[in-house]
Amino acid sequence: DFTYEGTIMDINKSLKFFMERDQMSSVELSRISKINPSTISLIRNKHRSPRASTLLTFAATFNVEVSEFIAAGE
Repeated sequence: DFTYEGTIMDINKSLKFFMERDQMSSVELSRISKINPSTISLIRNKHRSPRASTLLTFAATFNVEVSEFIAAGE
């Protein structure tokens, strides 16, 4: 979980929201974003926090601003 301006965000919740919205599997997310599938799995299972560059990539993959991507996990 991340804290941004006093708000706790669950990046897994953000990923789940946008993956469901776009009907995208983890395999598809990996293929499109070029992020290693094991990295996505670690993030989704809350074993790793994504780097800023990974958040940017996720947001770009779902065609949203980083702030919108993060807000989906609030």
